[in-house]
Amino acid sequence: MQEFKATIGQRLKQIRLSRQISINKAADATHIRPHYLQALEEDNYSAMSSAAQGRGFLRLYADFLGLDLEAAMSELRHAEKTDATPAPESVTPPPAPVS
Repeated sequence: MQEFKATIGQRLKQIRLSRQISINKAADATHIRPHYLQALEEDNYSAMSSAAQGRGFLRLYADFLGLDLEAAMSELRHAEKTDATPAPESVTPPPAPVS
């Protein structure tokens, strides 16, 4: 059975909830609007204006919650490599007969 690896967003949410910190309190502490924090917890980076904004917010939020972001990202990359299964070989259908 494959082991479930939490995404960065799921880890952030788990940490926040375990410390009983509301989204609004986290927003006040980080100066990041609540809807951006929720987007980070949902791994929805498309809600950010730019990739740079998303990376910056992610670093700030992870630092606030005490999550070692680099280590967490490294763990996920390693898990993806070890869990990767080779793609099935593509099967090309035979050519249609010409009448």
